[in-house]
Amino acid sequence: MQQASPNSDPTGQATQDWVLPGPFGIEHWHRTGTRFTELVTGNDTIGLPTDALTLGRLRARQSGCAHTGPFPNAFRFCPDCGTGLSEPSVVPRAELWSPPFGPGDGLPSLDDRRLPDPASHEEIAVPASPALGFAVAGTPPMLLACDRASGRISGWSEASRQWISRVQIAGCLGLPRWSWAASATQSGIAVPSDRGPVWIDLSRPLTAPVVAMDGSPVGGAISIGDHAAMPILHTSGLSIAMLDRTGNAPGWTLVPVIGAPAVPTGPLAAPVMAAELATWCGARGQLTLQMTADGAAARWRPWRDGLQPLPGVRPVMERNGTLHQLARLDAQTLVLESLSAPGQVPERRVARGYAISSGRAVFRENARLRLPWDQREAAEYLLPDDSFLAPLLALDEERYIVAVCNRRAGLGAFLGDPASSAEPDDIHSCVLHFSRGPRSLEPLDCVLRARHAWDLSVTIHAGWLYVHGAVEDTLHRWRLHDAP
Repeated sequence: MQQASPNSDPTGQATQDWVLPGPFGIEHWHRTGTRFTELVTGNDTIGLPTDALTLGRLRARQSGCAHTGPFPNAFRFCPDCGTGLSEPSVVPRAELWSPPFGPGDGLPSLDDRRLPDPASHEEIAVPASPALGFAVAGTPPMLLACDRASGRISGWSEASRQWISRVQIAGCLGLPRWSWAASATQSGIAVPSDRGPVWIDLSRPLTAPVVAMDGSPVGGAISIGDHAAMPILHTSGLSIAMLDRTGNAPGWTLVPVIGAPAVPTGPLAAPVMAAELATWCGARGQLTLQMTADGAAARWRPWRDGLQPLPGVRPVMERNGTLHQLARLDAQTLVLESLSAPGQVPERRVARGYAISSGRAVFRENARLRLPWDQREAAEYLLPDDSFLAPLLALDEERYIVAVCNRRAGLGAFLGDPASSAEPDDIHSCVLHFSRGPRSLEPLDCVLRARHAWDLSVTIHAGWLYVHGAVEDTLHRWRLHDAP
């Protein structure tokens, strides 16, 4: 391990640079105060606030000394005093589930090692609707069912075992399932509606004040810092609506988008977060939002000539936090194109053979699974013919909840023919499994029905794993217990 001479940044904070062996090769780290940033390639960086270290390479080590942790996995000793650090683990968090690399709607991860108990399976009737979304928000935290068709948001009462209406939004919650996303916190929830972005204050148990803004949302909501944000079409054009959830600046504000297209854009895929950069992708380009020292900065970037992103697919994330968009160049060629920084040439990979997407990850034909945080392909699983895995929830680096889907049934968005329809009308079945690693699939004895793999929603709340198929009137759940 090598340490560069200490320096200081313009604010006077001490800085250090480190070159040290990590689990996947040499890693370059820059430290400012308690913040670590990994230098990936050239000037690309991945900012890692110490409260957001999560999976894989980003598993954290705790210190037994007086110095502030946690520290990145590559550090074996405290960089301040040399005390040995703990074995890498996921930083304990609240029971609200959290996707990798931040609060975007990516592949959900569970920040402990509890496992679902197949024998504890229960079914809960849900409000009759073809367009339900689920989230955990409020104080105390409550499982919410958001009916995108009617605009009604209901909370599950474990005591009375029924859904209790919390608020009725004027107008439905808009957007297709692959685009819709909510920004849920302990203080409330932000959702897109047909009448504009809406913030619902759930910090008080008996009231749910609503703060709305004019505009037409074109993408789901996401949390970035202390703000909720979502893209909207306003009288001024494509903009980002933002709300400070701390209450310091109540109400929605507009952030202009640099390079916004003159022609209105269609719905954007549900947002993801990487390196503190929120990203929405659409048929014509990508929209990004980043918090800077000068405030929020939003930018629109059109796709390179010839690139045709597949509708409904959000970017997929690799282990180092790099985002790639699944797209096609022509009728025969599918590619994964990196969403690089302005001025850099995007990396492009041809997706050979069948390429199938669940909207959260990209898979290969032979059931070799490419997880968002792993550049390597896992060993083959023992699957029925013409089946593929759709990962729904990561428990740690080796164990996750998956759905086994029939490739020919159409649950995969994009099959061997890249020109095949991305919006099948047929409803298909898939079987939920728990995987402990390669060649290990344990059925959870639950058949879900959906049109797409991304229609399967997964939520963690109060020690239960909840799974729902978009066309079902039943919510399935399993009790989580400590791993052996």
